[in-house]
Amino acid sequence: MTKNKINLKQTFKELENILNQLESSDLDIDQMVNLYEKGMKLSKHCKNIIEKAEQKIKIINEHDEGLKEDSKI
Repeated sequence: MTKNKINLKQTFKELENILNQLESSDLDIDQMVNLYEKGMKLSKHCKNIIEKAEQKIKIINEHDEGLKEDSKI
């Protein structure tokens, strides 16, 4: 599972699956810890994807504002 090849939607589905498994009472503590660890890694991956998207949007907006300022001159 390469981090760059997993999109946000797939990652959320995996997180949902992990949550459902954790809510079941059929797991032993080791399985729960492993699922929790995987969930935390996926959560961090989601956060990174979102932060990169926010940064791109910020750059686009700043560029757009610069174009608007240039057209006023």
